[in-house]
Amino acid sequence: MAHSVHRFLLVVAASLLLTGCGTKIDGTPVAPSGYGGARIPDREQTAVVAAMRELDACALLDDPKAQPQGPHGCEASSASGRLRLRLGYKLSHTTRWAAQPVDAAGMHGYIEETGSGTRQACSGYLPVSFGRSIFVAADGNGACDQVKAKLVAVAGKLANPDAVKVNPATRPLAQWDGCSALGVALGDELTKYTLSDLDAVTVDATDGCEARLKGSKVTSQDSLRYNVKYSSPAAASVPLQDIAGKKAFVSNRAGSCSALIDNGPSGVENKVVSVVEISVTAKTCEAMTALAGKIVTTLQGSPPSLGNPQRPVLIPANQPDEDAPGACVDYRGTGCTPYDGKAKLPGDKKEALAAANADTRAVCALAEKQVKQAFGDTMRPVIYGDFCVFVEPTHVIEVNVSISDKYPPAEYGKDPKLYKDIKSPVTFGGAQAKSFRSGKDNDTYTIYLSQQGDIAQRGMIGLEARVKAPRGSAFDAKPDPARQAPLDKLAEEIAKAYL
Repeated sequence: MAHSVHRFLLVVAASLLLTGCGTKIDGTPVAPSGYGGARIPDREQTAVVAAMRELDACALLDDPKAQPQGPHGCEASSASGRLRLRLGYKLSHTTRWAAQPVDAAGMHGYIEETGSGTRQACSGYLPVSFGRSIFVAADGNGACDQVKAKLVAVAGKLANPDAVKVNPATRPLAQWDGCSALGVALGDELTKYTLSDLDAVTVDATDGCEARLKGSKVTSQDSLRYNVKYSSPAAASVPLQDIAGKKAFVSNRAGSCSALIDNGPSGVENKVVSVVEISVTAKTCEAMTALAGKIVTTLQGSPPSLGNPQRPVLIPANQPDEDAPGACVDYRGTGCTPYDGKAKLPGDKKEALAAANADTRAVCALAEKQVKQAFGDTMRPVIYGDFCVFVEPTHVIEVNVSISDKYPPAEYGKDPKLYKDIKSPVTFGGAQAKSFRSGKDNDTYTIYLSQQGDIAQRGMIGLEARVKAPRGSAFDAKPDPARQAPLDKLAEEIAKAYL
């Protein structure tokens, strides 16, 4: 066992070095700037996981009806709804972008409505690294008020994390995290796999893990999965098998074999969560049974030390909580590059358009003044592919600008089933153009200015205003199309300046 633990720690350390996660955030406040920006390294992941696995989810939830749902998850249910908390929950850039930022006792926090219609539901996140969070969710009346208050309360408790440590003697398997358990169980075989507890949808972060077989021709069926939660005992009618001295329900499907293993009582009085349930999945039942036996044996021992836990646990609001560089923090997707502000445009109009056609940075330089005049000074330029995209912190409006000498404006927005309010031709600032609306709720308004004075000829300046509902809004919230109106002014000014 000692050899397996040593091997596990070496592989994890190597993985962290390769992914650039070995440097901690140094605590220096980083304010957003108008241009540029570089990606920064994340917190050390072993320290973050160490912090998550030593916390008591129910102590953080702090509700008289709270009951553990697993080693690192807790829930409180009442007639009016549920309140849940999970440690180490996945948090992506996309989730941050859509959610409403909140001040959680001086720490980063996010909140978003997840209900629709008359159903009230809300989710909240306290980032602990770029990819992990402490997750709080509620449903029922006043769900978002509950979540916001709970985020603040949890952040307050985590000012002294030693006061909310979990006791593994009363919370079975809380001393473990999923990838430590799976890594030690695999032993020397671990070098063939990559461990992940964040990307696999079938496991819980902190308490679950997926081992992905390395290689270019492998599929998801080649992965090994481990997870633990508290569940109810198997019904008497359920056929059970013996695995490593434990009773297990085995499910054998095409390309996948899984077992739900009863690992003993959870200590929770509620029958629904009275059993520690281990789930193990592999490609074949032979492989699953072998792995399950190793996991059961592994869990009877002590977990490997992950070193000192991350302190502070949460990320202060004056520090970055993700690696999106510069203004890309406000762009809806990934793969964005902040505009560096260094593009130089020739004084001649045609030469300026030619420069922008060849270099997307020059598109930003060409349009920045007019975009800010039309939509406000909070708009900041970033580059995504051939587009200069102007973004802002509330995320209710995004302006895309593109320039090309290859395509005629008349070729865009032809299908009346997909595009509405088609105007062809229409004039802006003396330049011929084509305009139309598209997308759900007409959330996108597009204008293509002709560089040639004729929309049938090649050469265009594309302008697009995309609106969305305010950050944190419910799924069925509607955007405000009136925010697109300044695009007409932008088209007028761009046409006057360059056409």
